[in-house]
Amino acid sequence: MGLSTDALSEQYGDSKVGAFHEFLASVRGEGGSFHIDLRGEPVYDERYANVGDFHEGRAWAVLRQEPIFHIDRQGKPVYDEPYAEVGDFHEGRAWAKDGTGTFHINHQGRPVYAERYAEVGDFHEGRAWVKRKDGLMFHIDSAGMPVYDERYKNVGDFHEGRASVTNGDQDDTYGDYDVMFHIDHRGEPAYAERYKRVGNFREGLAFVLEPHYDDEHGPGYDEVAFHIGHDGAPAYDKRFRETDGFERGVSYVLALDGSEFAINHDGTRMEV
Repeated sequence: MGLSTDALSEQYGDSKVGAFHEFLASVRGEGGSFHIDLRGEPVYDERYANVGDFHEGRAWAVLRQEPIFHIDRQGKPVYDEPYAEVGDFHEGRAWAKDGTGTFHINHQGRPVYAERYAEVGDFHEGRAWVKRKDGLMFHIDSAGMPVYDERYKNVGDFHEGRASVTNGDQDDTYGDYDVMFHIDHRGEPAYAERYKRVGNFREGLAFVLEPHYDDEHGPGYDEVAFHIGHDGAPAYDKRFRETDGFERGVSYVLALDGSEFAINHDGTRMEV
């Protein structure tokens, strides 16, 4: 049984105690940053300028404001050459940045591939997005190989076998794209429809925004929102002004008449 948050805060005074990840929590204070176990005891003697949370047995650490690297659960650096920036590990890979660009490294700190990008994302479902220096984006596999030939203006992470992509133009006011859809792990479009905006899949459904140019759903709206399944088919007939993703069977919506309420997977209003 570990110490309570209040007990840890009292023990470490003005230091900031983070949440536990993999049974270790970060402590940041004037005396340096380090990790503690569930009893509140430091797990190593080293003190760093800053530390991150543990993911897959690794946490990033900064020593005296110098370049950053990963440490193991004993507080030891797991590779010799630090980087300018690094991220958390996901699916055996973490992003890293040096003077040549951004890329992914393995648990030993070695680059996984030779290519360098302007930006890269975390791995989800064996795929990570990358952005070339010309701004175009696509997905790579865990070995760093592109998984399809198409290049897009924007792509998202994979969730439930689907990722959002677009080659449309972005609206500077709302951040929406005029042509957006989902692809599968092979990069194939998951359906024929195109939307102004699409969300991530949760519980088998994703929200979408669809432009409309008539009064079918009420005057004064240039778009309507609803949810689709993995095949792109609408989950229900109703349309809303705004929706969000599902969590525990519930999504909150803003109706066309301005009312707010929750719906279930088939669009039926719920009392929560």
